[in-house]
Amino acid sequence: MREDLARWMRLSSSRNRKHLYWVQCQVTQNIKIGCSDNPAKRFKHLQGMSPTPLKMLAILTNGGNYEEEWHEALAEWRLHGEWFSPSPEVVASVGVKP
Repeated sequence: MREDLARWMRLSSSRNRKHLYWVQCQVTQNIKIGCSDNPAKRFKHLQGMSPTPLKMLAILTNGGNYEEEWHEALAEWRLHGEWFSPSPEVVASVGVKP
């Protein structure tokens, strides 16, 4: 297991807490902003469903309550669902609170 994935698994081990995560498609560079109580498990699920490689960019521990704020703030760059184009504004959101 990759070292960074192991670190994310430790970060996401606390149950009943939602963490905000940013995942990037390595082909299109599009960025998904989502929340999960276990981002590492969610990443593995997303990667299993994706025909292209993905990369976990960041996890904001206990930041799940910021998901809707980021989605609203970045609505102009929303492609579909929780996926956003890699605009400078979206890239600047990675790993920070709104």
